[in-house]
Amino acid sequence: MRHADSTQLQSEYRRYLIRELSEPVTQNEIDAEAKSVANERADLLARRAQAIRAEQHSIDDALAAGATFVLNRKSDGSRSLVHTTTCGAIRHKLDRQAEWDALGEFGDPDYWPSLSISVLTREEVEAKGRYRRCRTCSPEVAEWTRPSPQDSMLVQSLTDRHLGSRLFTLDGTDLGQLEDEVEFVAVLRTSTGTHRLSSRDRVRVQRPAT
Repeated sequence: MRHADSTQLQSEYRRYLIRELSEPVTQNEIDAEAKSVANERADLLARRAQAIRAEQHSIDDALAAGATFVLNRKSDGSRSLVHTTTCGAIRHKLDRQAEWDALGEFGDPDYWPSLSISVLTREEVEAKGRYRRCRTCSPEVAEWTRPSPQDSMLVQSLTDRHLGSRLFTLDGTDLGQLEDEVEFVAVLRTSTGTHRLSSRDRVRVQRPAT
């Protein structure tokens, strides 16, 4: 029975293709299709140009504000690489028009590249954590080291005596100062906002200076 149903569907599909391909196409239909394609192309180019301008503006604004380092995020999730803005290994990424042109004119916008770099000051780089320095340009930023688990504690062990302490994840992300008692579901309210962690997650605690 399944074979009969499948055969019938295939036969109907063949007849549909023959009918569609054999119908004459008018010049108006050809012109309408060409216009539709041209409009889609123009829209795609406009969106592409807008994306390039936005990325270039963010870079130019950071440079104008005094940023001298480039943090290049890795797509594989490994540690970001820090360069100086004059480093030959990263300088090409600061010209967003050239970078996009190298990728070609078209493509599915869902697969357009996202900006993988941030132009930062030294303080901003060191606050990010979890990075390594470029061996080519040797940027003058502190070498990041992975925190030792021995220097951390479980979120569920935080109490009111830790209020005012600064918290960091094990990869170095600054969670801010603890401003409220930890709730049952491990909601941390800090100076940087609200963070939801597992009660079994570990954080580093930096006591306030006395």
